[in-house]
Amino acid sequence: MKKLFILLSMGMLLISCIEAEVSADEKPSTKDGALAHEDIDTQNELNGKINGASWRYTYAIAKKSILDPTKYNYSFYDEEISDACSHFPQAAMALYSGKLEVSKISFNNLNNMTLSFNSDNGYQNLIATIGFIKIEEINDDFAYATLKAAYDPQNYLGGKVEIKICD
Repeated sequence: MKKLFILLSMGMLLISCIEAEVSADEKPSTKDGALAHEDIDTQNELNGKINGASWRYTYAIAKKSILDPTKYNYSFYDEEISDACSHFPQAAMALYSGKLEVSKISFNNLNNMTLSFNSDNGYQNLIATIGFIKIEEINDDFAYATLKAAYDPQNYLGGKVEIKICD
């Protein structure tokens, strides 16, 4: 009887280890069953959805933060304008604050991206805590990055982006 109990206990332990391993291999998804963040395209120009509508970036800027001079405020927009550094659009946008250096920053509760848009209920801000920004190159005028950010299936971005440095 003791041997049977030991065999059954070992069998249950083995089954629970196998189930835990399978669960760890599944792709994580964002809030409310969103598109798994691994499925967001980062090989093409930055695009995605904001508030359920297709979104494609037209320009991005980085301005030194007034609150923290060691950081820059990054803004990604989907409207055409002539002077990106002096314009504040009303279109849907994505915002991020971080250092201007070659690095990769994963998003979480402390480092995240805000997806903003105007809706019937007023201006909305959604905090994307899944994804990353990877700044790959910086010169005097531009930074070049890959970005992936996800909030839910109706609000996500991914792709490559050229960021104008405004000082």
